[in-house]
Amino acid sequence: MQFKKSLQNRKFVVTLEIQPSMEAGIEGLIRKIDPIRGRIDALAVSELKIEGVAVDTAGACRALKEQQFEPILETTCREKSRIDIQEHLIKASEAGIENILTFTDDYRISGDSLQEMMFFHVDSAKLFSVVDNLREGHDITGRELQVRPTFCIGTGIDSSWGKEVPDLELEEMEELARRGIHYFLSTPVFDLDSFDQFMNRV
Repeated sequence: MQFKKSLQNRKFVVTLEIQPSMEAGIEGLIRKIDPIRGRIDALAVSELKIEGVAVDTAGACRALKEQQFEPILETTCREKSRIDIQEHLIKASEAGIENILTFTDDYRISGDSLQEMMFFHVDSAKLFSVVDNLREGHDITGRELQVRPTFCIGTGIDSSWGKEVPDLELEEMEELARRGIHYFLSTPVFDLDSFDQFMNRV
């Protein structure tokens, strides 16, 4: 798990988000990203949300791993049951995927409204109730697993607030860290001064 080692060693980490192509297939995707081989630490494979279309993101991650890339499987929690999340994570584990990036709703995990706060707590509770069971070697029904997944799990945060980051987002980050999140992936950074203020506040 080279990506996790880089995080633990506080190495400067570079990730890139990609989306499997429905037209070019996995072979076409590999050809397109081959020029960046060795220049990035991990590739985050995003879920494709098009009505009536299902893309095998776990399969794409497995193919990337076979080509010596370090994949990160993205998954969202909102509008998914614990069974849906469990099925997705078990499939990922069976494909040899070790890195997970989860979102409650795209990159945004915080807000000022009670509704947004409720969504955050429900989604994070669903995720970790599944993860905790899998780490203990069984699913949420108590059925034993042949292999215990050892995921490196991260989540998205909104860094565009600068020093004005809401207290709620800080509280959410603390809660996620307490529950076992290994890393936070920020929204794209365009203003370094604002990002520096965000990091100091965090």
